[in-house]
Amino acid sequence: MASYRTVTIRISNVLPSSVWVIARNRQVAQNIPRSLLHGGDDLKLDRMPRDEVVMLRILDWKAEELGLA
Repeated sequence: MASYRTVTIRISNVLPSSVWVIARNRQVAQNIPRSLLHGGDDLKLDRMPRDEVVMLRILDWKAEELGLA
C-alpha cells in the first residue's frame, strides 16, 4: 500500500501532468508529477488556489526526495 506524506506548500502552476509547488521558506518552485499525488488531491488540484498555502498528500519517497518531509 502506498504511503503518503501531507505537506504544506503553495501551488505555483498546474499542468496536465505535473504541478509546480513552492515549499515554506523557499524561493524556487519544484515540479511534482501528478501521478505522485494522492488521487483525491489530484482531483481537487485544478480548483485549489494559486499562491496560497494548501496541504497536499504526496508519495512519501517523493516528499523525502524533495526535502518536503
